[in-house]
Amino acid sequence: MFDLKHRMGERVHGYSITGRQQAILDILRDHGFASVIGLSNHFDVSEMTIRRDLQFLENKSAARRVHGGVVPTSDKEQEPVFDERAARLVEEKRIIADMAARMVKDNTVIALDTGSTALSLVQRLTVRENLTIITTNIHIMMSCLRHPNLKVIVPGGVLRSYEGSLAGTNTVEFLSSCHVDQFFMGVGGIDVEAGVTEYSLEDIAVKRALAANAGQVIVLADSSKFGKVTCGTICPLDAVDMIISNRAPGEEYIKIFNRLKVPVEYPA
Repeated sequence: MFDLKHRMGERVHGYSITGRQQAILDILRDHGFASVIGLSNHFDVSEMTIRRDLQFLENKSAARRVHGGVVPTSDKEQEPVFDERAARLVEEKRIIADMAARMVKDNTVIALDTGSTALSLVQRLTVRENLTIITTNIHIMMSCLRHPNLKVIVPGGVLRSYEGSLAGTNTVEFLSSCHVDQFFMGVGGIDVEAGVTEYSLEDIAVKRALAANAGQVIVLADSSKFGKVTCGTICPLDAVDMIISNRAPGEEYIKIFNRLKVPVEYPA
């Protein structure tokens, strides 16, 4: 239990904050997510009291409430633009893309979303025969131009120039009618309580539409994504068919995925 007495009346961003509220922010800083039930048990107060604290912190832009709990506002609401993400963790993405490419067969239909790892994956699929790719990612579309063996299906929608992808109501409506053998999905985070999360609500809608009609939902996630929570939940962990990562997640996640019978593939 936190010692709250010496922390009463602290000021954060110019406003007064109670010791318990500051302790909640400390938990978010260390863990990235906290559930209402967990905070209620931790501080031995009612869930209603915790919700009032979270409402206050959200009103002051110090935290953001999500389904079942709360996340810090820092680095949760703004995703790095595509070019920035593509330049990060290049070796990790190569490892993941190499493993994912081996799972793609000729004469199948796959979906690739807006993630930078998906771009790395499609560059390894140019030798496939009669492969159909559904994507909202402009970068992936461009990389397929010189490969007539790849059939690319692109939905309509609103172009997001910073991301190089299509999104919006028309995009989601079109994708909801598509059926694919495999959906390779990039994510913002994977968390025990929050599930599989993403930064953008627009991206979440696209990913949900693709996942709904996919024979397999395969998450592409480098090891930094485990234990991380971003803006909103795409799906619970048990809605995923497989996770591919550059290395094994922590023991806690290994046990959970074993219990859920969700295989996690990573280099031996």
